[in-house]
Amino acid sequence: MNIIILILGEDPNYGYYSTAPMYDVAFQHVGQIFPGLFANTTRHVLYKKNVLDCSSAAANMVELMGQVVARVDHSSGPTVLFSPGCSLEVGPLADLAREMDLLLLASTSSDVAFMNKQRFPTFVSFCPTGKGGQVPGLILFLKKYGWTTISVFCEALSNYFNVASVFGLHCRAIKNLLITPSSGFTVYYQDFDSVNDDSLAAYEAVDAFAMVFQEIMSLKQRTSTANFHRRLINRTFVTNTRNVTIGADAYRQVNTLFHRFDPPSQKFETGWIYNSPAARIETVNVEVANRWHGRTDPPPALPLCGFYGQLCKDANLGQETSKLLAGVITSICLLAIFVGSVIHRISRSNAYDNAGGRRWLLEGTCLLLRADTRSMRRTGASWR
Repeated sequence: MNIIILILGEDPNYGYYSTAPMYDVAFQHVGQIFPGLFANTTRHVLYKKNVLDCSSAAANMVELMGQVVARVDHSSGPTVLFSPGCSLEVGPLADLAREMDLLLLASTSSDVAFMNKQRFPTFVSFCPTGKGGQVPGLILFLKKYGWTTISVFCEALSNYFNVASVFGLHCRAIKNLLITPSSGFTVYYQDFDSVNDDSLAAYEAVDAFAMVFQEIMSLKQRTSTANFHRRLINRTFVTNTRNVTIGADAYRQVNTLFHRFDPPSQKFETGWIYNSPAARIETVNVEVANRWHGRTDPPPALPLCGFYGQLCKDANLGQETSKLLAGVITSICLLAIFVGSVIHRISRSNAYDNAGGRRWLLEGTCLLLRADTRSMRRTGASWR
């Protein structure tokens, strides 16, 4: 048995300094559990330093793939590949594994592209994104309440390359598994920019592989890639860290919790759980699940008048008519007040004249103010 571990760069989550020690500890641990299992096994670590991000790792993977081919050609017995790298760098490696019939165990890469089993028949992922991941759980949760129109905001994390790959995996999974013509959902998707356990998954990949290796050796079966792959998928492994379930699609299965915020306690409380192995939504807390904030039932998938009021044209027409009438009535009232004020002044003036009232007609040019007395003096029929 030949084991080759390929690590590119020093990413804090799936780079050399975080995953290489995990592989060492894992092989030491399984060696204690299964003494002599790896006695006739050679283990090589192919490491490329100074690789900054996932894209650079993909470009540098070609060089390491050449070293893999050289080692396989000069080795006897089956070869198994381990990789903690991102999906972009593991993609070409998975193609190589298919062509050379090599088992490839990934601990970080789980892009939905690997669900194509015709292209990647020897690939197994210990990271959840496939049919047992969060997106299928989200689909069942939405269908449970009949919600068909949703908005998805997915952070690109371009400034945080060490976790961007993990977020990117789930964003691409949403696009591929949810935004499809046959899904029945209307999805508004928006990217925006603003600690995964990859190293632990690397440890668990070795642990699960050792269990399968021990079974094959004890049964004296062929250590073929197909036999390893068949025994690794659709199975739950009780590892030293936690239970790890690999689904029939060769992806890790995880249960997904759906939380609801509780304003009084200022905490998130679990209302539902997506049971991944059973592929169903289960209610954990009825009180939390039925807390619809002013409603006794879930809100409908579509508001009564639609999201933009387009389904209530008659009602909208009535509202517009009411607004128009209100404006016309207000204008008429203001005009009536103005006309009434003018008529009132004219009628008062006429009534005064009819009563014999005297009026003086003073010309402005005849009104002069003396600076010394600041008084006016009558001169003849005018004032000065």
